Amino acid sequence: MHLYQKCIFLALLLILMCTVGLLRFTSHRSTCYNWYAWNGLPESKTSPDLCSRIFVCPKFDWNNKFALFPKHAGKDTVISVYLENSSIMLPAVYKRSVATSCEPVEGVPIYRQMRDYLLANYADFIPENFFSGLQNLDYSELLRLWEFIHQDEFLLLKILPYLKTINLYFPGLLGTCSDGFVVEKIPEIIDENFILEKSWEETVSVVYGFLQLVHQLDTASVELCDVQLGNFGWDPVVGRVKVIDLDLVFFRNLLAEQLAGRKCSVDGDCAMFDCQGKCDIQSGICTNQIENNNLARVCRDIFRPAFWRKGLFTGAPLLSKPGLNELAHRCSAKMTDSEDFLQKFSELIGKSL
Repeated sequence: MHLYQKCIFLALLLILMCTVGLLRFTSHRSTCYNWYAWNGLPESKTSPDLCSRIFVCPKFDWNNKFALFPKHAGKDTVISVYLENSSIMLPAVYKRSVATSCEPVEGVPIYRQMRDYLLANYADFIPENFFSGLQNLDYSELLRLWEFIHQDEFLLLKILPYLKTINLYFPGLLGTCSDGFVVEKIPEIIDENFILEKSWEETVSVVYGFLQLVHQLDTASVELCDVQLGNFGWDPVVGRVKVIDLDLVFFRNLLAEQLAGRKCSVDGDCAMFDCQGKCDIQSGICTNQIENNNLARVCRDIFRPAFWRKGLFTGAPLLSKPGLNELAHRCSAKMTDSEDFLQKFSELIGKSL
């Protein structure tokens, strides 16, 4: 075979390989797999039709099934899915938490145990009608619900709608399927790629969104103890920052109870991840005092850049960047009021916009 014939043959072979690859890629992109049928999940009694409405649209290599089950914040599964709703595919997120080791006490009605548990821990946040309908559930349904209410993220999403506007700053709970639950998918994840892609004018809107979020959290006595890029989403349509990882979200009084009573020698022994407690050095016991607030955590881990990661102030204009970084540094070191921060921030960015 002559050289030019070999070249023609190799070119035709390359075209054929690219065509097959393109067809395979297009096929994967256009095919949505029924989650219920594909995984054989048992039907959900709480939401009898939700499993059959969940679809997974592949955006990665389906030959690697292990890509479907990433470990994330104590959950077995966190995966993007779609819900079929009147022929419209709604983006959502399916989460399956690890099973609780807390079993109901034998001989005591599960309904009464659930009610006592919720009232003992969340009485200030849930109305009496929260329990309506529970007595009508059969034993298997109550047992399944018992598992769900011991998943902190699921329970918080059930309680939030009763807290008025704070509910708008978290993803909506869409339903359950087997031992998992489905939540609203927020359009954009606030991570380092997000920071690099946004203009400074767009970033300023996100900063204002965080300040609005912090104000609402403080009003509802809610503390975020895992504040980092990737745990928040941005909805550009309504201009709102939302918390998308709720594993370490606490009502303030419950957090204070968890901090108090630990043995300690320094304040660091009394921390709950990003929520800093206070050590009584004389007694060697943690108090119920919370030493930082939501804004301090956001200033330290979201606004202020560090040498190992970016922050929202990374893309600030050179003239205003030193002032903004100093503002975030001061804010992260003490309990700064959000309105005071807002005023100083607006003054600084007024020179750059």
